[in-house]
Amino acid sequence: MGFILEVQNHLRYSDEERDIICSVGDRVVCEAGGKRYIGRIASIGYYKEEEGAEPRQAIYIDTTKGRKSYSGEVIMLDDITYLYNDTAEYKSEAMGELIDILHDKWDDMTGQEKGRVGKILMWFWQLAEQKL
Repeated sequence: MGFILEVQNHLRYSDEERDIICSVGDRVVCEAGGKRYIGRIASIGYYKEEEGAEPRQAIYIDTTKGRKSYSGEVIMLDDITYLYNDTAEYKSEAMGELIDILHDKWDDMTGQEKGRVGKILMWFWQLAEQKL
């Protein structure tokens, strides 16, 4: 899978399926080096892994989960294999795509399936609203 990743004062991630822009403060899901990082972009810039090394483009993701400790990861852009912007705008877009898919299948669903789908959609929407 080929993709393009650019840095300016934001990140632009492009592949065959999507074109995503992420800025400092955005919640993201990032995969690099076989690991998945979930958090908020705290910084976009350059990082030296060791003294005397050439600076490489990197992002710093704040992965803090609670209020008692602070954690984060420096991720080199060269190492990123997947990046998803987890902010409300993208959640809303994903919700719209899901509704379009369900709309196409709606006539083929039984009443019980339609009830389940409705509950799942409401749960998903409430979850998205809580993270705004």
